[in-house]
Amino acid sequence: MKRNPVHCTLGLALWLLLGIPSAQALTYEEWSALVFTTEELADPAISGPEADADGDGRRNFLEFTLASAPKAAGTVRDTDAWLGGDGHLRMSYPRLKNHAGLLYAPMVTNDLKGGWYAGPEVIEQLGVSDRDAATDSVTVRDLFGTQVTSRRFMRLFVAVDSDNDGLPDDWEMLLFGNLD
Repeated sequence: MKRNPVHCTLGLALWLLLGIPSAQALTYEEWSALVFTTEELADPAISGPEADADGDGRRNFLEFTLASAPKAAGTVRDTDAWLGGDGHLRMSYPRLKNHAGLLYAPMVTNDLKGGWYAGPEVIEQLGVSDRDAATDSVTVRDLFGTQVTSRRFMRLFVAVDSDNDGLPDDWEMLLFGNLD
């Protein structure tokens, strides 16, 4: 598996230049105040979590959670997916060392139209390794593999989980009206 060291270096350099220690958890708002100018912060079409400041197809929120540079296209940090020799899909992705308040959920499906599944019933975490001062590398595999079905897809879902209960905050608010 070939990795592009430039992407990794740019993302880490951004975090180190900003002086963000690995033990410090930042909210999206705190991070965006460090990476965007005052003028950019005033425009949610540039600095908002759903915006794509560099036009690379990755929302700013995803750039935040993967410790990549939101204003430099193509700096996503070594997120890879591949078919293992045993017929199981695998994925490796960067995760912030201090990811309190964030939910990282690898998901699988047989059909891109819906029915995405996450959790230990369908995904096995193979390992977590130290990448750099800001991130770890997490490697997971699909438990069902291509022996079960000829079509299998994998994605990474990342959401705010401020109460760290394993449920995305927007989902809790929609269904329950609170985060309790």
